[in-house]
Amino acid sequence: MPVMPYGHAMPYAYPSPPAAPPAEDKKVDRLEEFMLKQEHARLAREEAREKKMEADKLAAEARAAKEAEDRKAAEALASAAKTAKEKAEAKAAEREAEYEKAHKEALDDARKKLEEAKVAEELAKQEAAAHKPSDDSLKGPIKFKDAVGRKFSFPWQVCKTWKVRCPCFIIMPALCSKMFRVWIT
Repeated sequence: MPVMPYGHAMPYAYPSPPAAPPAEDKKVDRLEEFMLKQEHARLAREEAREKKMEADKLAAEARAAKEAEDRKAAEALASAAKTAKEKAEAKAAEREAEYEKAHKEALDDARKKLEEAKVAEELAKQEAAAHKPSDDSLKGPIKFKDAVGRKFSFPWQVCKTWKVRCPCFIIMPALCSKMFRVWIT
């Protein structure tokens, strides 16, 4: 019986190791083991190749999906830009029409004011011509001094329309004899 540490005896016995296989059996076992390893390696390589192909396929699908999304986003962006451009052009055309309308109204108002100013100027010229002193009004008064020494002053505008009732041949000798002193200033 085998002995355990501390001097105790073991209650049962271990079986003896199996007998060593002969040398040929060892070669066959090693060959089988080598073939199994080769088969496992081949299967691992095929599995890795399949996984790689599947990963490549998934990556290509992801790339295609991303490109499709990018295309859709680019199309949406282009559409939004086109819409914004159309809106801006429409707004600019509307604003230009408003400015043109306002400009036209301002021109019409200016033309009306110009015509009114011309009419007013013409009226002012006519009124000035009506109130303009004539050459006769610029002449000074006619002054008389009679024989007694009284002085008379008559405005030219008033006495220019007087008519002499007595013939000129009667008045002229009287004026010439200096009965009246007449001077025009």
